[in-house]
Amino acid sequence: MAETPSKLDFIKVYDWLVCNIDKEGLMRENERIDMAATEAYKPLPGDLKRVGEWRHVRKEGAIATWARILRLSYFALAIAIFIGNAYAGSGENMAEIDTCKQAVIAKPDDPEAHFKLGNAYAKSGMYTEAIEAYKQAIRIEPDYADAHCKLGAVYAKSGMYTEAIEAFKQAIRIKPDYVGAHLGLGISYDESGMHQEAIAAYKQAIRIEPDFAGAHNNLGAAYAESGMYREAIEAFIQAIRIKPDDVGAHFGLGAACLILNERGSALEQYKILKDLDAEAANKLFDLIYK
Repeated sequence: MAETPSKLDFIKVYDWLVCNIDKEGLMRENERIDMAATEAYKPLPGDLKRVGEWRHVRKEGAIATWARILRLSYFALAIAIFIGNAYAGSGENMAEIDTCKQAVIAKPDDPEAHFKLGNAYAKSGMYTEAIEAYKQAIRIEPDYADAHCKLGAVYAKSGMYTEAIEAFKQAIRIKPDYVGAHLGLGISYDESGMHQEAIAAYKQAIRIEPDFAGAHNNLGAAYAESGMYREAIEAFIQAIRIKPDDVGAHFGLGAACLILNERGSALEQYKILKDLDAEAANKLFDLIYK
């Protein structure tokens, strides 16, 4: 049976993603998804305040947008933990898939063989095939928590959030303190617009791992999207307590303070952001002074 990632694994991957997350890629994906949703404003942080372009943008829209970017960032964290990092080249990926296929042929009733094949497919972005492989592992061993969790991650990556929610719930049923499954469940709820359910899931992740900054950050974003800005502020403060240089938490805190007309507090976060991330600082500055 594959080992569950340790707390140290979470911290290492989280730290790497904070420095390397493809924000521009996430924003492009955000634009694709949200294009049809509204013409009043296109909630994309990178495009805010371009000259004459976003005069309809509201502060609430800005923080909701940043919340989505945060959520997708931490979803990338979840995927990295659930599935593992992709090999350097596609040739290596295909070699791994072939090796795993041979293992399945040799041991067709071995759940771990199907599980590893699912991982190999997922690393290559072959999500349909990964889903089938994880399902085979679960068919053989119904209480295989890691297979349910990774199935949920691949469903979510494919935009199949209803199926992802059910898969994460199954992982939690089998292993109630599976922090990654609670995180994935919260993200899937959030992406489905079920923010209250997401809040409950993030709280469970925090109960299990109190110093998981990403869970506090996602909790703050979910509160903000629910209009619960005071609670969002408290969650972002907790994220910053754990990880003082967390750009997303400082931005979220500043934006939430601004919505509550606490401009001085928002300016404090702007000053901090200037030393952490100039782009995020400029976005917050634009919101404060627009």
